[in-house]
Amino acid sequence: MGNEKAGETWRQLVEFVEPTDDDPIHRNPLNGTVMEKFAIEGVVIDRCPESGSIWLDRGELARLGSLSKSGRSLLKKVDRKPPKKDRHPPRGSLVSPENGTEMMVLVKDPNQPHIEFEMCPVSGGCFFDPGELVDMIDYSFVERLRSFFR
Repeated sequence: MGNEKAGETWRQLVEFVEPTDDDPIHRNPLNGTVMEKFAIEGVVIDRCPESGSIWLDRGELARLGSLSKSGRSLLKKVDRKPPKKDRHPPRGSLVSPENGTEMMVLVKDPNQPHIEFEMCPVSGGCFFDPGELVDMIDYSFVERLRSFFR
């Protein structure tokens, strides 16, 4: 993949995947950049090389929940949060990179309101800003317990 950016050693650890008719190229709905496709333990992830945003097709989010410890560690390297000033740039409605349908904003966990990801109501695909996916998956038992006693 050419010149590797600092902090992107994960590129050597994932398997880059070619687009297929069933899983074509996707473009980041924020900036139009072609997203890279790679797999972690068989789960294909589309990631914008410029912004770090992630697109997951239907079912891939659930499959990420069953990654091994090393798979989760690798996902953390991939889904890095940008500097605070760059988080959640102002934007209007986003359309699905699969079919152009306007996506719905989802806030699943009231204990993690900073996670607002978009989901396509037609395809079931999900779009995450950098850092949101790992935050959502890594919300630990200890964090849930702490929120219970607040």
